[in-house]
Amino acid sequence: MQAVTITTDGACVPNPGKGAWAAILRCGQAVKEIAGVEAATTTNNRVELLAVAQALEALKSPCNVLVRSDSIIVVNLLNGTGKKPSKRANQDLVQRVIAAMQPHAIRAVWVKGHNGDPDNERCDQLAAQLVIQ
Repeated sequence: MQAVTITTDGACVPNPGKGAWAAILRCGQAVKEIAGVEAATTTNNRVELLAVAQALEALKSPCNVLVRSDSIIVVNLLNGTGKKPSKRANQDLVQRVIAAMQPHAIRAVWVKGHNGDPDNERCDQLAAQLVIQ
């Protein structure tokens, strides 16, 4: 299986309000940026989950995936820690993420947001640009 690193972020202004998500997928020297907007009222937690779902769904074959997120909610869900999935808010997206995880070997790590991490900063920039449009 190929090794893929995914960095994700979401933005919502105000919270709740218009939201956007972004992800950077890295596999060897290949880099892909994806981003999208949620025009309907949403929350920061929802767009954080949506970023991970979209990124995992973009993978075309089973991979060893390292997900890097500044959302502890996302990290805990992916690592199977914290609340049981059935007890989490945003069940539609929690179940979507769980389904998207299935073909992959996943490990998630928390990165401090707005702290100079290049991929985290880029994801924040991509999502923020979509929110203010």
